[in-house]
Parts: sequence; C-alpha cells; structure tokens
Amino acid sequence: LAGKKLFDRTYRVDTIAGDPLNNIIVENKNRQSIQPAVGALMHFYMKRAGSFSWGGNFGFSISDQTKLNYHGGLSLMFGQEQRVIANIGIALTNVKEIGSAYEVGQKLTRSSGINTIPTENYYRPGLFAAITFNLSK
Repeated sequence: LAGKKLFDRTYRVDTIAGDPLNNIIVENKNRQSIQPAVGALMHFYMKRAGSFSWGGNFGFSISDQTKLNYHGGLSLMFGQEQRVIANIGIALTNVKEIGSAYEVGQKLTRSSGINTIPTENYYRPGLFAAITFNLSK
C-alpha cells in the first residue's frame, strides 16, 4: 500500500510562544509512505491465446497495523498455465484522523483542559501494487 493518507494521524497540543492563554493543535509528522500487507486477490479475465493476458482484480489485505484494506484494479498476466501476475490499483483503508469538531492549527484556551485530541475513523484511498503467482494447472 502506498500513500500518506493511508496511515493513522496523531496530534498534540503545543504552547504558543508569547501567548500564555492559548495552546494550538499540531499534527505529528508521519514519515511512512509505504505499508507492507498480506492479503488475497481474486482475478477475473477472459481466456486468450498466448502468454499474455490482462484483466481485473479485487481483494483484501491486512497490514502491520492489523487493518483490513480493500483493493481493486488491473492485472497483467504472464504465462499460460503457470502465471505470474502484476497487479496495480486502488486501496481503501480505515484511518484515524482529527475529530470533526477540531482542526490542525486551531487555538484552544489553556483553561479548556484539552490535552488529547479526539480522532474519528474515515475511509481513505491510496494505491497498491502486488505480484501474485498461479503455479498450478
């Protein structure tokens, strides 16, 4: 899986220099852009003569964050009976982002007592690439 939007976001409340009454919501940096996952893809295609064919795929995977990801895309198949299949497409995963009542850069009064920023779950798209094998007749 690839894409910065596919990762949970974390936030913190920081002080504002020169402003003793307010804090500010800041998003922590996420340095990841690729997320390895293990899953299953189903391919659909029309049988064609020759050692190259193309079709579609859909399936699911589970990443190291134990999230269920959904996939759909294009498959390029090489070989006739024993196939190597290159897959690319769109991935959809559930990520945690800042709650709808807040936004990054928002000022909070220190008297509000908010130290932890609430998050909500959203589905976000990204890209995926996979190599699959069909080594039996």
